[in-house]
Amino acid sequence: MAANEATISQIYHVVLPLLLRAGQILTARQKELVGLTAKARHEKGQTIEEEIKSFLSNTLIQLFPKHSVYDPAKPVTGEASAWQWIVAPLDGRRYYFRGLPLFTISLALKHEGEVMLGIIIEPSTQAVFHALKSEGAFMNDRSIRVSEEKDLANACIYLASSSFTRPSNEANLRQRFAKEGCRIHDFGVSTLGLCYLASGVFDTFIGFQEAGALPGLAAALLIAREAGAAVSDGEGRALRAKSESNIIAVTVAGIKKQCLDVLQRR
Repeated sequence: MAANEATISQIYHVVLPLLLRAGQILTARQKELVGLTAKARHEKGQTIEEEIKSFLSNTLIQLFPKHSVYDPAKPVTGEASAWQWIVAPLDGRRYYFRGLPLFTISLALKHEGEVMLGIIIEPSTQAVFHALKSEGAFMNDRSIRVSEEKDLANACIYLASSSFTRPSNEANLRQRFAKEGCRIHDFGVSTLGLCYLASGVFDTFIGFQEAGALPGLAAALLIAREAGAAVSDGEGRALRAKSESNIIAVTVAGIKKQCLDVLQRR
């Protein structure tokens, strides 16, 4: 990092008010969805989501002209740079579109391909989760750590549902963990599930790599790692966009082997 560049901590304090403002706008505009037909609600919700993404992306480029913003449809937004933002304007779309206050917004900042900063806010509770590479994870500026669970039978598992995975495969995984005695949860907001794992609420997060979905989890995965979680694919290998396994496994060290054994069981 050049001497005249802002530190990651300084960048965090610059962009946090921006993300909080986006959360306020998203919450206020949710009222526009009330009373609409399902089709109109979905279309309006998508429009709001895109407008929030544009607001965040354009403001980030104004604040950091030498940074770029990730866009799967366009190689680069803004000046090409080693620094790249990943904007996830809405996780929990199903709830947001139906007027329920369960959703998040997140930002991640990569430097030369490595995620250095992750921020996630839950507007309804004003909870702010963030992590800086090699500096730990925090909730509302309070340090957080994963649980110390060592027995899979006592574990609390967040098993994310997927619209791209065969229901039978998902049900099979659920049955495998249930047979081990695990308590299994899923409230449809994966970023929040990972943040709660980082806080010690869940002991394992199991998700699925859906088309183009991994970048949207970049902030949450950094927060989980910095809180002490082990992140891999379902085979225990490094998590990659084109991994042979479509499973995302994030778990505490004490039950990592047990979880992978369950995932790899045929």
